[in-house]
Amino acid sequence: MKKAITIRILSLLALGAICITACRSNNVGERVRAPDFTLPDLDGNEVSLSDFKGKVIFLHFWTTRCPICRDEMPSVEVLYQRFKDKDFELLAVSLDRQGSSAVEPFIRDYGLTFPILLDLDGKVARTYKVGGIPATFIVDKEGLIAERVVGARDWTASDSIKKFLSLIEKD
Repeated sequence: MKKAITIRILSLLALGAICITACRSNNVGERVRAPDFTLPDLDGNEVSLSDFKGKVIFLHFWTTRCPICRDEMPSVEVLYQRFKDKDFELLAVSLDRQGSSAVEPFIRDYGLTFPILLDLDGKVARTYKVGGIPATFIVDKEGLIAERVVGARDWTASDSIKKFLSLIEKD
């Protein structure tokens, strides 16, 4: 009996580790095309993912009420400043249902300068199967999802910078 329980617990732990690894990144296996979408920015202008064809896109899903998202935002801003003049675009998709009334004070407080889009009904997040936030999709110049990250990351870390440099410099 104890042996069966122990084996079952170990199996569940192994499955959990596999799930966590799979959720963090899709580096292994077939890459898929990033689904196109159109969302309003804070000024009401319609922005589509396809507007940035040929660029590396940092597609970031977040909310103002998410403590992890708040902690991560300064490194997202540094990443944007580092690559904004290259073949790179950062699209931060807010999932705040209150829209600009929640987001505008947040961007002022954090000094954010990158484009922010509003996914008020969560339709785009559902299309991308966002299960937890923050969630980031790195889209290569061909429009394929090169990496998926669930959870916070220090986007100023050398491995992140190297990843973006390799994608941006790739023809």
